[in-house]
Amino acid sequence: GLVLNSILLFAIFKFSGTPLGTYKHLLTIFTLTDLFLIVLYRLTEPRLTAFVTAFQGVPFSLLVIHFLYRYWSVCRPHLIGLFTNKLGER
Repeated sequence: GLVLNSILLFAIFKFSGTPLGTYKHLLTIFTLTDLFLIVLYRLTEPRLTAFVTAFQGVPFSLLVIHFLYRYWSVCRPHLIGLFTNKLGER
């Protein structure tokens, strides 16, 4: 979760422009919230972290992938093929 959110945050700041408007802020808020939760769970209860991450990390990771797909469909439609091709087929 930490790696995927960091990549998404980098993509938001590096490649998104003003045409995205408030959607850019929504992506940033979701990503920062997920990063905060990951760090919070790591600091508060190390034994509970694995359990919480297993159940909460999967939906958040899927959400990050979904937002990345939607971001690409808006700003970089030529990259959509990366989601649909199996094993990098062209």
